[in-house]
Amino acid sequence: MSDGDEYSDDQGSIDYSEDEYNSEDDEFLAFHDAEIEAQVRAEMQKMKSRRDEAVLIQDKYVEDADASKIAQIKQQQVQMLGSEKLYERIKNNFKIGKFEAYFASEQFKLYSWREDFFHEQFPDDSWFTNGADDAHSFDTVPFQITQNFDQVVALSSSASRPTSGGKIYFENDEVKSARARNLYDSNTVMYMDNFLEPESLEDYGLSFSDALHIVAAVWGTKPLKLEHLAMKKTLELELPINEIPRELQQKADKGMFVRCEQVEQIVDEQGRETLQMLKNNFERQDS
Repeated sequence: MSDGDEYSDDQGSIDYSEDEYNSEDDEFLAFHDAEIEAQVRAEMQKMKSRRDEAVLIQDKYVEDADASKIAQIKQQQVQMLGSEKLYERIKNNFKIGKFEAYFASEQFKLYSWREDFFHEQFPDDSWFTNGADDAHSFDTVPFQITQNFDQVVALSSSASRPTSGGKIYFENDEVKSARARNLYDSNTVMYMDNFLEPESLEDYGLSFSDALHIVAAVWGTKPLKLEHLAMKKTLELELPINEIPRELQQKADKGMFVRCEQVEQIVDEQGRETLQMLKNNFERQDS
C-alpha cells in the first residue's frame, strides 16, 4: 500500500486518489455536519422557547399562590422536626449544602418528606427540564427540594395552576443535586456501598465521625443517650458552647461518635454490617 492511496481487503483492492476523496467525501461530510448542526440549533431554540414560555406562565402561578396553604405546608415540616428553630436551621443547611452530624436524622427526614411532597404534587408527566433522562431522574428533584423549595410549594398551592395540560418547568443542576443526594438522602447511604469509602466521604467534606452519625441516623433502633440529646438541644438553641463542660465542648466540635463501637450498640444488624464495611474501608486506606 502506498501512502494511503490503496485500500486492500480479502475481497480485493480499491484504488482512489487523495484529491478525489477530498473533493467528494469531505464535501459530503461537511454538508451533513452543517445539516446536523442546524437541526441541533433548531431543537435547542425550540426547547429554550418552551422553557421561557413556561417560566412566564409559572410566574403568574406563583403570584396566585395560596398563602394559607403555604403556611400549612411549612407547619407540617416544623411539626415533623419538632421546632421552628430547628426547621430553619435544616432549611438553611439545604440552601448552603452544609451537613451537620448531630442533625443527620433531621436532615434525612426533611429531605425525604420534601421529596415525597414533590412527587405527589408533580408527577413525572406534569413537568419537564432541559437535558437527557438523567437530568430528569437525578439532577432536578434534589436541586429543587433543597434550593428552590419555596417556589415548589408556591406552584403546588396556586389556584391558577391547571390540573391538566401545560407542563411545569423545573431547572436542574447536576453538581448541586449530587451533593444534596450524598448529604441528605438516606437512600444513597443504604444502597450505594461506595458512599462510605474514604475518598467519597472526603469529596463531600465528611469525616469518619460524620459517617458514624449517618449510620446511627439511618439504622438506629435505640434512643440516644441523654448526653447526646442535650448536645443536640444546645446546638439547636445556639446556647454558648463555652459554658458547658470541656469534654462536651470537644464533642460539640468532633461529634458524639468517634469509634464504631459507640454506634454498634444502637443500630440493627444492617447497621452493624455497614459499620464493619466502613471500618474496613478506612483500615485499607491506613495500611
